[in-house]
Amino acid sequence: MNKYDDDQKFIRYKYGYYSFNSLIVLIALNYIFGQFFNFQWGATKELEIIILIGITALCFINICVYKNAYFFNHNNKRGASIILCKQIVLLQNN
Repeated sequence: MNKYDDDQKFIRYKYGYYSFNSLIVLIALNYIFGQFFNFQWGATKELEIIILIGITALCFINICVYKNAYFFNHNNKRGASIILCKQIVLLQNN
């Protein structure tokens, strides 16, 4: 039995492609700012990359949930979005 239909897979592939390209652009901009302008906004370069990857992954998950790529039509997207927002708030408080 196929868990997801072709439309949902297409949405995930599409936004995965956009997320990957935006990650490449963000890493390139971070490199340019660090190399040519000697600007470092994180404690270390590794931390900067981890933060950029986290932001991109969070945006990808949020867009996929909003565009109904992970839930069936009878599932409640609003409940999943509320849980995601609660988790983000809990992570920021720690």
